[in-house]
Amino acid sequence: MSKKFSFSNGFVNKIIEMTEGVIPSEKFELFLVSLERQAIKFHFDNSSESNLLRILSSIYDKTLFINDLVRYPHHPEILVSIAANSNYLTDIVVRNPEYLYQIFDQDYLSQEIEQAALQTEIENIISRYKSFNSKLNFLKQTKKRYILKIGLADILKINDLLKTTGQLSILAKVITAQLFRICYQEIQTKYSQALDNNKYCLCSLGKLGGNELNYSSDIDLILFYDNNEFYELINKEFHELLSETALLFIKSSTEITDKGYIYRVDFRLRPDGKYSPLCKSLVDYTKYYELRGEDWERQMLIKLDYIDGGKSLYQNFINFLQPFIYPHSASISLKDQIQKIKHRIEQSNRERENVKLFKGGIRDIEFSVQALQLINGGKYKEIRTGNTVEAVNLLNGKKLLSNKEKKIFLEAYNFYRKIEHFLQLMNDTQTHLIPDNTDLLKKLTLFLGFKSTSEFKHTLSIYRKEIRKIFDSILTTGVKEKSTIEEIPFKDKSRAIKNYSFLSTGTGVFGQKEFDQRTINLFDQIEPTLIKYLKKSSAPDRVLDNLVKVIRSVSLTSIWYNELCDNRFLKYLLTLCEYSDKSVNLIAVDKSCSELLLTRKVFSEIPPDEIYRLTYNQLIIYLSVRLTLGLLNPENFSAILSDYISDRITKIVTGEKIKLDFFIASLGSLSSKTLSFSSDIDLLLVTGSDKEAIENEKGFLKLINLLQEKLKPMAVDFRLRPEGKSSQLIWSVDRFKEYFNTRARVWEFQAYSKLKFVTGNIDLYNKLTGFLCNSAYNLKEEVVRSEIKLMDRKIQNELISYGESIFNIKKQSGGLSTVDFIIDSVLLTDFDLYKRSIGISRYSILYLFSRLKKQTELRLLLNNYKVLKLIELAIQNIFDVSNSIIPKSEEKKSLLANWLKVKHKILLDAELKQIIRTNKDLFKKYVG
Repeated sequence: MSKKFSFSNGFVNKIIEMTEGVIPSEKFELFLVSLERQAIKFHFDNSSESNLLRILSSIYDKTLFINDLVRYPHHPEILVSIAANSNYLTDIVVRNPEYLYQIFDQDYLSQEIEQAALQTEIENIISRYKSFNSKLNFLKQTKKRYILKIGLADILKINDLLKTTGQLSILAKVITAQLFRICYQEIQTKYSQALDNNKYCLCSLGKLGGNELNYSSDIDLILFYDNNEFYELINKEFHELLSETALLFIKSSTEITDKGYIYRVDFRLRPDGKYSPLCKSLVDYTKYYELRGEDWERQMLIKLDYIDGGKSLYQNFINFLQPFIYPHSASISLKDQIQKIKHRIEQSNRERENVKLFKGGIRDIEFSVQALQLINGGKYKEIRTGNTVEAVNLLNGKKLLSNKEKKIFLEAYNFYRKIEHFLQLMNDTQTHLIPDNTDLLKKLTLFLGFKSTSEFKHTLSIYRKEIRKIFDSILTTGVKEKSTIEEIPFKDKSRAIKNYSFLSTGTGVFGQKEFDQRTINLFDQIEPTLIKYLKKSSAPDRVLDNLVKVIRSVSLTSIWYNELCDNRFLKYLLTLCEYSDKSVNLIAVDKSCSELLLTRKVFSEIPPDEIYRLTYNQLIIYLSVRLTLGLLNPENFSAILSDYISDRITKIVTGEKIKLDFFIASLGSLSSKTLSFSSDIDLLLVTGSDKEAIENEKGFLKLINLLQEKLKPMAVDFRLRPEGKSSQLIWSVDRFKEYFNTRARVWEFQAYSKLKFVTGNIDLYNKLTGFLCNSAYNLKEEVVRSEIKLMDRKIQNELISYGESIFNIKKQSGGLSTVDFIIDSVLLTDFDLYKRSIGISRYSILYLFSRLKKQTELRLLLNNYKVLKLIELAIQNIFDVSNSIIPKSEEKKSLLANWLKVKHKILLDAELKQIIRTNKDLFKKYVG
């Protein structure tokens, strides 16, 4: 052999240490050469050397072992083959070095595993064990021993693919059947109740059902029973006992201990999936398939096979299923369904080099074969088999696959499955990914007989193209291919695929039933509009994330999908998903909001008497939806919300039937009808006299607490009373008069100019506003302007101290507070205007300004204010935040700008800069 190979110095030194005093030096050279002669056949890297060292270290009698290695050439061949190609088999040998001499026996290695013989062997030995755990450990050891035999025969190419998968399947069937029986016996012992082994039937599906198991496949199972029976002595039904058996079986098989595990078992392919009982009666299962069986279940049941229990039960079941699986006439829609399932698998396949799932891979072969079986199996019983290789040959025999197609299918299938087997033998992991790791890829390349990785990849590419071509020719129905999410520029493609997979099937993984077929079919109707919207959207990831949040939150997906078949409704919902986290979050957490949306009420104007009957959340989603869709402007938004809150306050107070002389008024954004999504509710409670305030303080405090409780989640605040939160809570009209005349500051005249009556004694309210206006008359213009300037400076200094470098619509210079200060400056220096403006909305005041000919520039404030309020509401609605800060993120800023432009033709940056500049100029003129 021209190629030169030698072990690393580190490896040789460790071997020298290990064998020192065990064998003479001349024997050592022969020993090392015999190993090198085999290692040259593989990509023997550091991990391979490590495996070989581990195996040699585990040998007790190293002298005998090494002498035999030198004497018998196939010993080093076996040792090096294991070390180079399988960490998994290495682990088995290291823990059980006694298995080595068994696999050194070439007759043993090439001997086929017979199901009956293996079953007898296991039953004879397991009967000697007493405890349940000892029986489990024996089954685990038996599996390892036989996996070592099968895996090594595979590596050494003693067995072909069909024999390897067949032997893996026999081993799994025998061990699974034996495990289920000992679990069944354990439950019988627990309840001291003898049960008939023929009352139940355990069946396999998937790769085990097709006798084509991998080294690390899950085992798909279903379990049913003859009829339910009640056992009076233990007060249990047979269904309960069998379910308990199944749970113990799942735990015993999958639980990992220091002895390893047996098999990963999965019962999710049963009728109605993971939400149904683990087992049902044969009658229940037959009824299900008769009335509700779906096309993907026909495909799945092709691989149904017997494992354990009553064989007559199995025969009855399989006989019933034949017409369901193989109808006499199959429609073209069956091809459509298979194509859809495959398409969804490809969408959910985030790892592109997955030989099982990628285009032109194993699934394409299996789906092509199964489609031909489903369509033609009613006519030709001979093609009914769960084994893919057998099916290809049978289909070719019936001229349903050409000789060329048969050749390509068998060669590619053999190629792909060998890749799977190598990868799974390496680490006992359920992987189908072609490695990007250089060493592992080189090992795989040599294992498959290629001279280079480029030659391997070239062959892989050819097979993929050829398989896909055949797949398309078999499953193409002539229907024009629809747009797919592959065409959408998602930022996080893998997350988007996962989301889309959930929306389309419930989980997006073949065989894991979440949505029923009706729901899946409804999604198919929704899909074109959804794809079209996502393609046009500037934030498709966000749309999909929010849509998933909505659908996950609803209990009956089919009802929603049925409604979303209305394109107008679907587009509205997608618009909310793009531009309103506020709406989406309310739908997700509050069922009544979800129902309000589903009934379409939010899209039409609701009369005031109906609005007042809504819950707070219902009102907010009504406002949020209409704002998002451009059906509501900021002025109407705030007016509806303000009137709703005032109505609730009135009803709460009226309901208490308090016979005292007082009134409640609103202040701030509630009274000025400038509420946003996050505004506090500022209230003031005023009595007729000090005596009433003192004597009935407890009653008033109770009312205040009641208002704060019943108006949740809105925050109710009474701090705008004279002298703030440190003063007494209840003030009388007379104390207000004295305060206004002696100690009131300019900011308080600003605040109380918004005082609006809500409920109680209107005469008291009028009395108080009269005192307020008389006191405001005496304010000096220079004092007003000076105080307002100080307030503005204080706000700007606070913003600087917080380090805000982004624009705060509400507080920063040129924003909403600047407009408020301009309005207050004009009002407090014009007594007639101040008097006319008490308790009216900010918008009404600005309309009033716009009509004053002598102050034409003030007309600009109305437009500026509307735009700023719209931006504030948009920020809070789109991102579901409580602040009024334009987001720093370019992505979010772009989203905000897009909504403003789409709904209101506002160009965010340009128009905002102009508004800020204008407001600052007006502030300079009217405040200083």
